[in-house]
Amino acid sequence: SKFNLAEKYYKNEALNETIIDSKAIDKEFEALKNKQDLKSHKVRLYQIYKRYPSNPTEKDKQIILKEMESLREQIHSLDDFKRIAIAKSNSQSRLQKGLIGNIHKGKFDPKIDAIVMQLKKDEMSQVIDVPSGLVLFYCEKIVHPKNKSDKKLREIANKRFKLSFTDNKWIETRKKIRSELKIKFDWDKIKSKGNNQSVIVQSELTQLTKQQLLWIMNPYHLNNSLQAFTNEQIKTNVQNLFINKIIFQKLDVNSQNKINLEVTNIYNERVNSEVIIKLINPLIREPSELKIEKYYKNHSENYKTPISYDISVLAIDFNDSDRKKKYKKLASIHENIINKKISLDNAIKSYSTIQDKFPNLKTDKIVKKRLNRIFGVRIAHNIIQMKIGNMSDIIETKSGFLWILKLNAILQPELLPLNEIKEHIKDEIVNEQINDLQLKIMNDLLETQKINIH
Repeated sequence: SKFNLAEKYYKNEALNETIIDSKAIDKEFEALKNKQDLKSHKVRLYQIYKRYPSNPTEKDKQIILKEMESLREQIHSLDDFKRIAIAKSNSQSRLQKGLIGNIHKGKFDPKIDAIVMQLKKDEMSQVIDVPSGLVLFYCEKIVHPKNKSDKKLREIANKRFKLSFTDNKWIETRKKIRSELKIKFDWDKIKSKGNNQSVIVQSELTQLTKQQLLWIMNPYHLNNSLQAFTNEQIKTNVQNLFINKIIFQKLDVNSQNKINLEVTNIYNERVNSEVIIKLINPLIREPSELKIEKYYKNHSENYKTPISYDISVLAIDFNDSDRKKKYKKLASIHENIINKKISLDNAIKSYSTIQDKFPNLKTDKIVKKRLNRIFGVRIAHNIIQMKIGNMSDIIETKSGFLWILKLNAILQPELLPLNEIKEHIKDEIVNEQINDLQLKIMNDLLETQKINIH
């Protein structure tokens, strides 16, 4: 009802009447500043994760623990950590050389949180046991929080004070009105099965019949009896209605008019929607098998699999210190593949540092729109430009990889079998019916109306 919207407009009016208390705002500002000073740093973390097998025995866990401890002994720098993360980690973060990002306090389980937040720059954790496996962390750097300017903090303090002022004024106003309410409830009639038009709630402000009280208590018509509600529930709902009504009357005329317009629009929208649905439902027809088949045939382009690419991938990671060396190595491999001294598949097995991402040496079927997400824009562009059977030159990407790609095949769109998408087509036909019927009803209604614009 419109009285339920009174709170929003009352607070808006109160906001414009806020009495500024400089001391209170200064206090809020100091509290924000102190909180900001206590804000925790973040740590830029890399991880190596080894997963336990399903239902691991103690022996399984010990084998993985020894492997992780051995890996830890091989790490003397961040570059070492990145290299091993790519080759050995079971986490998807290996594709980012183990990077998991800037981590704030509370991101992890308290046990892990306590460890990683104490790491210093270029410090590595011990091997940590987690429910699903073992993990090792490396801190690249400490990221200190960016503090807001004093000007920004003052703006926030001022806004918080005003909101607090309006909230308090709202609470005080409701409390005062509630204390002055004089409402009489005829509890015998409320709980009886008597006449719904009899007056059962009275006050100086207004009165309510049994039917009106039932609407207040049960707006969605889930229950046709007031006996389902306790006396306290009825009393609270009636008090809230009367309080909101009094507050509505306290608003200026402009706010009252806006509320009336808002309620009218909401009501009209709901009524129109309900009426149209009731008019449409009897007219909706279940599509026949023949109509489904015809729709399937006429819209066949919508039911084809997308173009996908079958690709072989050889990728080697590098860093600034060994880029030239790795590039020279991959150039030699590339030349040997061209001269048929080694096959691309064998080169992938022997040299690729991400072959575990593609265990069958190929990416299976990757649809065109997912190429960017998997490989990045530059690699995706190269794949799309390649001819079937051709191998790329060496491609270098900012993520720190050198790539050789081969396009094995382009899998053209195929029409999906009708039996796999029949229910989907049926829904589409029904939705088209609904849209057409809605449009027809609205047009018919408009044609019967005489619209005057003044």
